Amino acid sequence: MKRWNVGSSCRWIFAAVLSLAGCGGAAVPSPELAAARVEISRARWSPLAERALPELSEAEEALAQAEAEHLRRPGSAAERDAAYVARRKAERARISGLYAADLEALHRARRSVERLRATRAEPKESVPEGVAASR
Repeated sequence: MKRWNVGSSCRWIFAAVLSLAGCGGAAVPSPELAAARVEISRARWSPLAERALPELSEAEEALAQAEAEHLRRPGSAAERDAAYVARRKAERARISGLYAADLEALHRARRSVERLRATRAEPKESVPEGVAASR
């Protein structure tokens, strides 16, 4: 019975994986760029995204700059810095949507309070003089 040489097999598998990884030619994005992409996606798919369209547009422009830096100089400090800015702008867009929704809810609540105060301030039906109020 022939014995399986584990060490030799592992080296062949490792070599095959390395050669396949090299065939792609595309550089792996920095962790900052990957995080920026995720945060842009979160902001874009947020149910409140429509309330922060200008901020979302700014974040997408910043991500495009980070992607351009990645193509020019993968893994560079410029790529990481641009990705950091894009991520923060995406967070700002998402939070701006939350803020707009909260502000809208606050205005609705204030209008409700004003309506309630107005109904409490209205005079009640008065009892004609001479008629005793029964309890």
